[in-house]
Amino acid sequence: ESELTPDLLQLDDETLCDVGMLEAAIDGLTMTRECPTRAECFETRTHVFCQQGNVQVATHASEELRAASCFAKCAADPAADPTCAGYDGDKGDSDALCVNREECELLCRGVEECNSIEIHMSKPRCYLNSADRCADGTPLTPCEDYVYAQKTGLVQCYNTSTTAYCRESNIHPLDLPTPSEVFTRDFAIHQCLAKCHPGYGPDPTLAYEPGIFVGEVCELGGECYCEGLVGLDVEATGTPYALCLPRERCEEACNLLEECGSFDMHRVLPRCYLNLREPCGEAGLAEDGEYMHVVKLDDLPCHPEVHVGIANALVLSLVDGVQGEYDEYELVTAAASDAYNFTDGTRRVEWDGCRWYISRAATDAEGVTTFVRTFVAEQNTNFTCEFPRDPVMADLNEEVWYFVRCPLRAGLSMKRICRQDEFCPLLTRCVVTEDRMLEELAFAAGVENPRSGGYLANTAESWRGDTALARRLTVLQLYADDPEACTAWITDRARFRPRQLASPMRMNLLLDVATYGETFYDYSFWRDEPVAPAGRLVQL
Repeated sequence: ESELTPDLLQLDDETLCDVGMLEAAIDGLTMTRECPTRAECFETRTHVFCQQGNVQVATHASEELRAASCFAKCAADPAADPTCAGYDGDKGDSDALCVNREECELLCRGVEECNSIEIHMSKPRCYLNSADRCADGTPLTPCEDYVYAQKTGLVQCYNTSTTAYCRESNIHPLDLPTPSEVFTRDFAIHQCLAKCHPGYGPDPTLAYEPGIFVGEVCELGGECYCEGLVGLDVEATGTPYALCLPRERCEEACNLLEECGSFDMHRVLPRCYLNLREPCGEAGLAEDGEYMHVVKLDDLPCHPEVHVGIANALVLSLVDGVQGEYDEYELVTAAASDAYNFTDGTRRVEWDGCRWYISRAATDAEGVTTFVRTFVAEQNTNFTCEFPRDPVMADLNEEVWYFVRCPLRAGLSMKRICRQDEFCPLLTRCVVTEDRMLEELAFAAGVENPRSGGYLANTAESWRGDTALARRLTVLQLYADDPEACTAWITDRARFRPRQLASPMRMNLLLDVATYGETFYDYSFWRDEPVAPAGRLVQL
């Protein structure tokens, strides 16, 4: 049997799909990358503090907190511990704690009412602040000796090691991103020498050799922080790596670089050195009382969130329910580096090496779960990923989605109608082609087959152009002069079926008032054309 031979049995189909929807992008279906925050991180602001907001240490229920107070730890013997360098003659009611920043953060995390801390910039001395007196938006007081750190949830967090720095693995300021659609800040201009040392300029052709001065003094106003240059040896090989910025801005700079794993921050001056993720090269950390080593914690895995803002009701019915966060992770072991599939418990977002899929939990008869995917392939179901790669989570914000398989049109079906059959149901309006209109009228009028034999057996004209047949198929013309035949036709329930047929060129309306009452009076009828005039039956 030839492949071109039609299978008429396939005309009966309750599962028709919309090819146009398969090939078109799904307008209003989007996915974004959502990155979870770490709880109880600390966001720094330099040279400010919260006035009269301290947690009362002396009477606090926490024994650990009371033991860390400067009075309890150091009043009897100020040399008892290195952290007693923060002791300042404190009395029993003092709220000051003689600890470094890292211990101060830990204590705050363990005290429910603590929402922020204040750390002395040069001494192991800090205060915890109460949430009810230092809430978000509380005006902060300027203070040159202190740093304020708010406890909050952040995507990127840092841990501090006081009196240490990284010997090697520094990042040169020229390696920092320049302003773009993604990176809005230019941190390269904050190299201490380039912006603060008279005559030193960021000319890459000079390779930052010591002693070469070609630029101008800083003209960045409040962004200069040139006090960070104090004490630097401009001839030292490490000096070109120094950024003149406060801690919060050094964190921003490190956040911009995936390769940045830490930075060394001067405890008093606005000066820092960014470091690569490698653990400070082979030299490791070195002790230095003037610096803090600030380590960026690894980000928690980001996950996708699906958004549905679809105006088309049909498309919405097909994708409604996929929206939400897919925040359960499954490691993809075949990936070159850590990559994840995601689920919300009932559906999945998966990566096949080339594109993303949203999949349903239940499979169809063929075991196919894929639902929508992120780009059109020439053969949707036979697509092969020839060059797999690890997923890039940032791409989730830019992907365009398409249906994987031709989406079924609910309520749309196809039925095989044979020539001798009448398909228009009783008391309905059916839109038909011109050919089918003649078939229906022929059946009602008693013409066995308007296309061959019988009535048209001896005529050379096509049945479509046979005006005699058209007149014959007009019921009123057929029975106008034969009341008995008309009565017989009306009482033949197989042929006289009240309904309305409409084609582009004609309309046929049959009514049975005797059987079905006057329901259809004041009923409109019209041809199947956008501008066709409509008639209306009116009982006189």
